[in-house]
Amino acid sequence: MRSMYLSINNMNEFFKKIKLSHFTVAKKEETYKRRGIKPTSNWTVILVFWFVAFCIIAVLSVYFYIQIKNDHLFYVSGTDMTGGEEINIDLLKKITADIKQREEVNKNLDSMGVSSPDPSL
Repeated sequence: MRSMYLSINNMNEFFKKIKLSHFTVAKKEETYKRRGIKPTSNWTVILVFWFVAFCIIAVLSVYFYIQIKNDHLFYVSGTDMTGGEEINIDLLKKITADIKQREEVNKNLDSMGVSSPDPSL
């Protein structure tokens, strides 16, 4: 009889431990407040940040549009281009000679059917 009483007593203690652990683990309604998590304030911060960023981008867009429209940005005055450009005749002749040489090599390759060692041809 005594062993049965000890086992029932042990079971009651075990059930109490289970109930205590269940209450500590169980989700309560105030979990957000207890942990300092505030979803509404977090979303408010995120939305305000994106709204401010959008406003800054819009203001910059309008500013650049007005500056370009009034020829203050991307405008080259005529006085900057008065010097003119000179063509390097020697370099031009060298380039045209190289092009003619490649053209002859391609014609020879097409007519003879020989593969070229230069992969750029």
